[in-house]
This record gives sequence, structure tokens and C-alpha cells, in this order.
Amino acid sequence: MGRRISQLPIPRHYDKANAYKFDYHVGDILELQQQATEWRKSHQLHYVSSDTVKIHLLVVDVQFDFSFPDGKLYVGGRSGSGAMDDHDRLARFIYHYLHLITEITFTMDTHLPYQIFHPVAHLCQDGIHPKPMTIISADDYHRGKYRANPVMAFQLGMDPVDLNKQFTYYCEQLAASGKYQLTIWPYHCLLGSRGHRLVGVMEEARLFHSFARGSVNNLEIKGDNPFVVVIRLRQ
Repeated sequence: MGRRISQLPIPRHYDKANAYKFDYHVGDILELQQQATEWRKSHQLHYVSSDTVKIHLLVVDVQFDFSFPDGKLYVGGRSGSGAMDDHDRLARFIYHYLHLITEITFTMDTHLPYQIFHPVAHLCQDGIHPKPMTIISADDYHRGKYRANPVMAFQLGMDPVDLNKQFTYYCEQLAASGKYQLTIWPYHCLLGSRGHRLVGVMEEARLFHSFARGSVNNLEIKGDNPFVVVIRLRQ
């Protein structure tokens, strides 16, 4: 039998119901910091600088647009509440093992309107933009069914012809992989939008751990390269 890993209780500030509230956010951060300080003292926690075993928790894209029914790419799962259920489980996990977790990194999907997987980056033959969930192939570009939006070329300081070549080449490389084609996604996780922000209970757990254990708990921004596609996994 292996040694049982001890768990801490759930702090009094945590309310499971908040994991299901799209508008929940950390109210008084100073109050949260003071509670975390008391939590450290009452449970005799050490700062992470003294951890002999370093445990790093990576949390991927717990952001509004993926996490609630009003989000642009909500992940409901079979239950219909999958992402929100995960918020609660993950928050509890962080609180239970707060004394063992050294560092938490939260990735944040971060986009701008003019990126290769968004509608505005492309123009159809009639001059309109493709709809979300459109699949674009290299052959579509070769036949002129789509072309790169010259407005995007101007933004990037490129010649429109060169941007068109870049998009065509990208689609060719996806086809060469034998796995993917370019998917046009709904606008999601746009920088500065409510869809981009962390889920409230996740931000709360991140800050509480940081205050209680003296950890940085960085945010890792990703996804802002205008030429990099978001991969669509086949079932």
C-alpha cells in the first residue's frame, strides 16, 4: 500500500455554485489575500521556495468562451455542463493539494480578429467572408474560390499577392500532413473581450494559491500568431 497523500480542507470562501456562474469574478482581492495569509498560518504552510519536490500544474484555456453556454465555443460534453463541472473539480483539486503544488501555469487562448482561421482573413469570389466552420482546402485557393483579404495584408505590411501565396502554401502544408484542412472558426477568445477572461473560480484559486504559497502562477498567452491555424481534430 502506498502512502496516502494528505488533503487540505476547502477554504471557506469557495462556493461550488460560482463554478456555474458566467458573471462570477473575484471581488475584493485584498480580502482574498488576507484569507490566504490566515490559511497559510492556520495550516502551517511553507512558501514554495522551500519545496524540495517541485510540482507544476498546467491548466489549459479555462476561459469564458470555452466554459459557459454563452461562450463562442462552449464545451458542454455529454452532460451539457461538462466545462463547468470541470471548473468545480479543478478548483477543489487546487485547494485540496495547495500545500503540494509549487506552481500553476494557466494558458490563455488569445486571438485578434485578423488571423488565418477567422472569417475576415478570407474573401469568397463574391467578396463576402466565409462562414464559421467552413473548411478551406489548398485546391480552393488554387481555383480562386477564396483569396486572402487585402485588408489583412495591409495590416501586416505585406503585398496582397504575397499574403495569398502564404495562405495557399499553408493550406498545402496542412494537406501534405494528411490529417488537417483549414477550419474557419467562430471569433473566440478575442483579446480584451469577456470571452478571453479566465473563469472566475479559476482566477480565484490561482490568486489564493499564489498568496498562500508565494508562487507566481504565470499566465501563458498563446494563439496570437496571424499565420498559425488552430488544429481541428478529427473524430
